[in-house]
Amino acid sequence: MKAIGAGKHIYTEKPIAESVDEGIELVTAAREAGVINGVVHDKLYLPGLLKLKRLIDSGFFGRILSVRGEFGYWVFEGDLLPAQRPSWNYRAEDGGGMVLDMFPHWNYVLENLFGKVLAVTREGGHPHPGALGRAGPQVRRHRR
Repeated sequence: MKAIGAGKHIYTEKPIAESVDEGIELVTAAREAGVINGVVHDKLYLPGLLKLKRLIDSGFFGRILSVRGEFGYWVFEGDLLPAQRPSWNYRAEDGGGMVLDMFPHWNYVLENLFGKVLAVTREGGHPHPGALGRAGPQVRRHRR
């Protein structure tokens, strides 16, 4: 909000806010101030996802009826091994947590590859605080 108030253009990493209401407040303030703004979707340019996108677009897989994504939790959680880096993204007490950090990435990756995300569910046991658990999100896809 300080940058918007100063008339600065903003290009940021996600998440822009911790709630939908806070996000709408930021977007509205930027629009009213005439500030150019955007959120980077950096994972779209990972080599493996670029190749997958080319294969999907070429029809290599045929008609895709179902998608299941399995994503690793690459950052040590700090319980048994020290964390790799001090970061909010795996500490819920600092406003982060795996859901807040990774769901935005998963959403735009899935939508870019397969179509709009209509629903997200989680399978498995109780997740580690701030994490998704083993199964991660599953997505139902609408027809393009």
